[in-house]
Amino acid sequence: MHRTGEPVEELKPVLDCEQIISLQEAVRQVTVEDSMHEYLLDIVDATRNSDELHVGVSTRGALCLYRASQSLALVEGRDFVVPDDIKRLAVPVLAHRVITKAICTADSVRQSKLSSNASSTKCLCPNENILTSKL
Repeated sequence: MHRTGEPVEELKPVLDCEQIISLQEAVRQVTVEDSMHEYLLDIVDATRNSDELHVGVSTRGALCLYRASQSLALVEGRDFVVPDDIKRLAVPVLAHRVITKAICTADSVRQSKLSSNASSTKCLCPNENILTSKL
């Protein structure tokens, strides 16, 4: 059987422009404590100083992780970012932004290097217990 028409033409929008803009504004209102800034920058710095990476995460990549962390917090019903938001998003947001020194630059290699950097970077934030207890 051949189908008639294009299924894409039957799609209906789930949000209008005003709703999208409202969500974007809400994301920007999510609090990122100084300790979370430092934690995120420590992860970025670890990629820049890694002996296994030729190119670490750029400033733009760091900003993407910052905004993605705010977005995840909002989606999960919080108005603040916790370390787990940053950890959870580090690989999917940053893996394609680094270049390994090894000949093989498969995505799995990049992801494992980035994941180990993110996991080994310690978060020294006195408010972590307070913030995570609100979950």
